[in-house]
Order: sequence, then C-alpha cells, then structure tokens
Amino acid sequence: MNGYMDVKTFAAAAGVSTQYVYKLLDTKLQPFVNKDSGKTMISEDGLAAVGIETPLQTVDNLLLEKLATTLQEQLSVKDEQIKALQTELSAISVSYRQLAESHVQLLNQQQQLNGMNMRLLQESEQQADEKPSEPPRKKKWWSRKG
Repeated sequence: MNGYMDVKTFAAAAGVSTQYVYKLLDTKLQPFVNKDSGKTMISEDGLAAVGIETPLQTVDNLLLEKLATTLQEQLSVKDEQIKALQTELSAISVSYRQLAESHVQLLNQQQQLNGMNMRLLQESEQQADEKPSEPPRKKKWWSRKG
C-alpha cells in the first residue's frame, strides 16, 4: 500500500482525532510522512504503525485464522490416520511374528521327519546287508535238460 492521504483523511481512517495524528507525526508516523507542496501527506502504511489495521490487513488476518483452523483440523485428521495405521501395523507385526514362529516349528518338524526317514532308510539298508544271502538254488532235473 503506497497510497498517501492528508491528515484529516488519515485520522478518519484510523478512527482518531486530527490532533492525535499531529502528535504522532514526529514520532511513530515520521517514516510515513511526505510533505508535498507544503501539504502533509501520510502513507496508508502508517495505519499499521499507529496500530490500526487496514481493511486488507483485517481480511488477511481473518484468512490466516481460517487457514490456521483448517490446517489444525487437517492435522488432527492426519494424527488419527497415523494412529490407525500404527495400530494396523502393530497387528500385522504380531501376525508376522506368529507366522515366523509357526514357520520355524514346521521347519523343525520337517527336519525331524527327514532325520527319521534317513534312520529308517539306513536301518533297512543295514538289515538288507545283514541278511544272509541265499545259496544258489539247484536247478531241478527237468530244467537241466534242454
């Protein structure tokens, strides 16, 4: 905002008396004063220095408050989503742990079965080796002819 206004207009915009504006010309308003052809002109930016918000500043503040409220609401929704996802992840983690434990048990049982099968196979091979071999059968007299 770079518009300039005279003391009377500035006082009306600020909602203060012209005497109060003249008192502030040498202090708070000094950086915003422009003397043009002997007439004292004050920048609209001086309203903020006096502590008066311009209509645009008021709108900006309202928008900022609305934005802050909206962002706060979105943040709380995101927090709830994060909590739900953490709960779901925790449940999945427990399930995964249980599956891993079951898998380990199955592997152990499979190893035991394989060990038993190996022992049984070795025992049957040993028994086969230990059986006396049968003496060769004598051929019957009728099978010798011929």
